Amino acid sequence: MRHPYSTSENEMKDYTDARSRLLVEETLRGNYALTLRMLSEGSLPEKSRLEQLSETYRLLCSYYARGAEDPSRDEILRKIGRELMALIRREREINVRLPYSCIAARERLGERYDFAEDLGRPLMRREPGYFDRLDRLFDYLWATDRLTEADCEAIRRSTDGIERRIILSGLFVGLCEEFDPAKVLLLIEVLEDREPADVAIALPALLMGGRRHQSEIVRLYPELADRGLAALRRLREELHMAVEELYNTYSTERNDRIFTEEVLPKLQGLGEHLRGMPGATMEDQVQNFYHSLDEHQDDQIESLLADAMGRLGDMQKDRFDMEYSSVKILKVFPFFSSAAHWFYPYIPTYPDLIEGNVRMLADWGTALFGGRRLISSDRYSFSLIPGLDRMIPQMDLPAGVSLGESEPMTQREQMRDFLFGAYRFYTLFSDASDFISPFEGHPFVLDGPFTRAADLYTEDQLCDLALRVAHDGHYGSAGRLYERSQRDYGSHSGEVWRGIAVVCMMDDRDEEALHALEEAIREEGMRSGTAERVVSLLVKLGRKSDAIDFIRQAEDQVEGPGRVRLVAERVRLLRERGEPEETLQAAYKADFLADGEDKEISETLCALLLESGQAAEAVKRARSSSLPLYEGVARIATGERTDGIALLSDALRRGEISPDRLREPLALLDKYDLPDWERALIYDTIILQSYEAK
Repeated sequence: MRHPYSTSENEMKDYTDARSRLLVEETLRGNYALTLRMLSEGSLPEKSRLEQLSETYRLLCSYYARGAEDPSRDEILRKIGRELMALIRREREINVRLPYSCIAARERLGERYDFAEDLGRPLMRREPGYFDRLDRLFDYLWATDRLTEADCEAIRRSTDGIERRIILSGLFVGLCEEFDPAKVLLLIEVLEDREPADVAIALPALLMGGRRHQSEIVRLYPELADRGLAALRRLREELHMAVEELYNTYSTERNDRIFTEEVLPKLQGLGEHLRGMPGATMEDQVQNFYHSLDEHQDDQIESLLADAMGRLGDMQKDRFDMEYSSVKILKVFPFFSSAAHWFYPYIPTYPDLIEGNVRMLADWGTALFGGRRLISSDRYSFSLIPGLDRMIPQMDLPAGVSLGESEPMTQREQMRDFLFGAYRFYTLFSDASDFISPFEGHPFVLDGPFTRAADLYTEDQLCDLALRVAHDGHYGSAGRLYERSQRDYGSHSGEVWRGIAVVCMMDDRDEEALHALEEAIREEGMRSGTAERVVSLLVKLGRKSDAIDFIRQAEDQVEGPGRVRLVAERVRLLRERGEPEETLQAAYKADFLADGEDKEISETLCALLLESGQAAEAVKRARSSSLPLYEGVARIATGERTDGIALLSDALRRGEISPDRLREPLALLDKYDLPDWERALIYDTIILQSYEAK
């Protein structure tokens, strides 16, 4: 069950009932009257407070109607809105059961738990109870709706590096679960302090939490929005870094799918071949495997190897999370049954870790993982595998030499450590469904309450980021970046218009997308990709005649495969419209441009020739293009029935065509006075001959 609360315009789905959704939407629009009436009819015990709010709002509206000026009106409205949001949440808490994880966390803490007292008590890292306290701090911060001022002061005084990371992670998860202005303020204060290790967590946490609660912050807490923006203006480089790493994190699911569906089967194919190699030991088999490649040029294996390595190369950019696919099965250790542990920095002295594994990772970690630094969550996974240290060949390193991660993490690496770990928590934790994931839907964080200012990115930076995220498959975000470039800087290049068209198409704003593509053509001339999108939109909008006219104008302005595709699309549209002569001429042009190398176009030309009664010409075309299906049918149409049937039977027997593929071309013979029964007889004769030949 999802947590019932949300106030973000892009996360309204988290509300589990229409009533709460309506209450929040009306409140955040500033339409308080309906909210007040619906709450007064509900089961809230705070009736007197509701009556006071209703009377305050009634008086404010009355003064406004009489033309009275009140400089404090905006602030009064915001205060009413804040209280209404609190009452909406209160009503939901009364009527809807909280997720199990939240109930369990509160029960573990107990009603008398004092966060400020717990955090304020000095406790050394090696003392008993240190890690239990880390877990309590995390549980309290995410499961508590509202922090007290004492809680906030205790957090501000905390200086222990590990505690700080757990605290900031707890604030992050808590803010994604429920809006609390105190949690937002604490994250902003961290940015103002500008301690690099803390900023590495607080900055992406604020971006995601702020985006989730964007409407509430902008409308009801503008002072927080202003303060957060001021902090980001002093951290522009870190902001750009955090946004890039967020998009890297968003690519994890896509990369995991590529690895699982495309790379892994190829690697398994290599493994099967390797197991078939002669040799008494694995080492012998590997040597024979490479000998086979060198001596015999095994095309199948070389192809498998090239395909697997090629797809891995596409994924294996330094910025992507390359370990996610392989560590998914390693998150079942009891260590990961605690929500807090998914956010722990790597602590080699944690009691449950296997010492040999810890030493092995310290000495060999980077070398074992292709030069990449493992994130903390995955270091715990490998540190918990029984006997792992004995599986790695033992080698003596010279004194003082290490192939592990000897250098401290950079700030970018710290951001990745936090974000990749958080992504694992929200996708692999056994109780992940109890939490509201900020990664769901890949929200466009540059629309957030702290990031909408025009001066946070230059025009070039926006366009460069758009190109990068589009290359990584985030087309909607790329389009919004182009929209922002146009909004903030008046950008009107073809690249920007094409990007805007993408986001319009994804939002089903087809007329706007069409306008953007027309502007792109005006700015940069005709490009095949742009022209093809225009055609597809015109067809989708039911304007096929316009699409045909557009292709006529465009097809001679572009070169290469795009030109062929445009002419082929004109053939299809003309054929649908029933214009045989023009369709045939267009098909000749498409076949010429494709140099006869496009089988589908050549088949269409042969079909059109048969339809127009030019069977002899169809025979020549089909023979020159090596199309036995159409050559055989065309021969039957010219009266060469025996030769045509033999040709089709041979092609069917050789597997060049299938029985189903025969039906459509044979239907063209009705143009040549062959009745249904005779076409059926021809079909069965071909099928029977191919069966007998086998």
